[in-house]
Amino acid sequence: MNFHSSQKPHLDRPIYKAFFKTFLCFGLSGMLLKSYGIEIHEAIRKNDIKRVKRLINQGVYVNTSNEKGSSLLHLAARFGHPNIVLALAEQGADVNATNYSGETPLHLAAWYGHLNTALTLIEQGADVKITNPFNETPSHYASWKGYDDIAVAIRKREKTPKNCKKLFSETL
Repeated sequence: MNFHSSQKPHLDRPIYKAFFKTFLCFGLSGMLLKSYGIEIHEAIRKNDIKRVKRLINQGVYVNTSNEKGSSLLHLAARFGHPNIVLALAEQGADVNATNYSGETPLHLAAWYGHLNTALTLIEQGADVKITNPFNETPSHYASWKGYDDIAVAIRKREKTPKNCKKLFSETL
C-alpha cells in the first residue's frame, strides 16, 4: 500500500488498535513465560532448592519441556541434583518422560555419573527398563561411560520385582 505524504494510515482506527493490543498482549505474555522458564532452569542448574520450590508453588508446570523435549527432571538429572529430582517428583513430575532422543531422566543421570540422582529417580518409580530408539537402557549408558556402580545399581533393579519388599514381608 503506497501512501502519499498527505495520506497516512489512521492508526487510531479500531482494527489497528485491536491488532496492536493483541500483539502486545501475546508478546508480553510470551516474554513472561520465557523469563519464568529461564528462572526455573537457572534455579535447577544452581541447585537452588528453595527457589525451585517457590516457583513450583507459584504455578510452574513441573512437566514442562524445552525445545528438545527435555523436562525439568531431565535437567535436574543431568546436573545431578537428587533433592530437586525429589521435589519435582513429589509434585507430580513424570519420572519416565522421554525427550526427543528417547531418553528418560534416568538415562541422563546414568550418562553423567550421578548415582544418588539415579537412585532417587528409581525410588520415585523410574522404569529402569525403558529403552531409547536404539534399544539402550540407562544401565547401558552407565556401562559405556565407565560408571560401574550406577550400572550395577540399575541392573539390580532390572531383575527385582517392584513389589519385592511386599512379597518378602508377607512370607516372613
